[in-house]
Amino acid sequence: MAEQPPIAAPSTQEQNEMSTYGRGLWISYKVDIRTRLRSLLHSVARFLRIMSPSSHDPLEEFKILKRRKTGFASVEGFYTSLLNLYKSAATCRIDHNRWKVTKISTFKSTHGVQHESLLADVVCGEVTVYLRFERKLHKSRVGKLFSNRSKATPKAQTSDESDPSSDNATSPHDPTEPFVTRSLSKYASDEMTYSTILKRVTSGDDECVDVVQFAEGKGLTLPQIAVLAYCVNSMGPDYSLVEENCYWFAFVMGETAKLIETDFTLEKTSRRKRGSWGSLLTTAKPTDELIEKAKFLYNKKWDAFNKDIYDSINNENSEIYQEERRKREEAERLAAEREKQGKEERRKREEAERLAAEREKQGKEERRKREEAERLAAEKEEENKALRAQVAAFLAANGANSSSS
Repeated sequence: MAEQPPIAAPSTQEQNEMSTYGRGLWISYKVDIRTRLRSLLHSVARFLRIMSPSSHDPLEEFKILKRRKTGFASVEGFYTSLLNLYKSAATCRIDHNRWKVTKISTFKSTHGVQHESLLADVVCGEVTVYLRFERKLHKSRVGKLFSNRSKATPKAQTSDESDPSSDNATSPHDPTEPFVTRSLSKYASDEMTYSTILKRVTSGDDECVDVVQFAEGKGLTLPQIAVLAYCVNSMGPDYSLVEENCYWFAFVMGETAKLIETDFTLEKTSRRKRGSWGSLLTTAKPTDELIEKAKFLYNKKWDAFNKDIYDSINNENSEIYQEERRKREEAERLAAEREKQGKEERRKREEAERLAAEREKQGKEERRKREEAERLAAEKEEENKALRAQVAAFLAANGANSSSS
């Protein structure tokens, strides 16, 4: 299995935010309370951003499916849209491994031609999505049921191409679907539906034939099973009643999945057999060589899928690369602004400290002068008291002399 390609490296701003959690908060008591409170709130906000879950919708990968009661798309359309999702600047950080296929069940209808399909349980955390894969027949293909595509005559092909389906002519084209032209209208319709409710992708006529249960932590990822379905479709794009029909599609896809992930258990849940109508074998069973070929094709397509994503992310002209560079430049600009703002705040703080020191020095000088003035005033008062005492004594002595004479 090919390794998941690395996505673009985190921006400088994101790396700075990552290093915030777990780092001590230094507070200077020389800073005013408003500055300290603002810094604390900023740190808390950054911490909450780091610890908050991804803003991506958990069902983001399935939004590309058509909206009915359940999602619907061709396997080729889903493959292409999933690839574009991982290459988009807005969603390229979605973890490709977050959805895991825990089991694949084969379902067979108990009525009619006993149509077969695969149901994959795809799990992400506490959410389970049920993906149904099946091969159907285009309406305009009915006249070609009994002819193998390799034996079709040019006349038959011309006749088929000259009589397009009215549905194809009037229905709007979905950009996620392969464009169905007259020459393509005879192709098989390999479809997938999804729902978070099991009953919406199964019916009362469906019976589970067997279940492939992958080991804990094992199983295919969502992009892996999308690539696998796309590969099986490309191996047999035409519908043939006795070869590449719904039984063939379900069998090849299920058996190849077991080659991709070999750690599984198989449980038979019904006496019915795959690829049969009642007790009659209705299709030539695919050989081991065909399954190996499907696995080989899957390996090549899986590598190409990952390489396409990697090249898109790391291409200097790509949207993702440009977006990452814009974020990095914006982070650097904000960092420079914060540094400049920090220097200005330090300058103001140092200026405030200098002015405070000067005021303190001036206050001390004023206190010294005041104390000196008080000391001089006290000394003057003492001198005045002494002088008054001398005058009083002198007057008293003169008064006594006058009385005696």
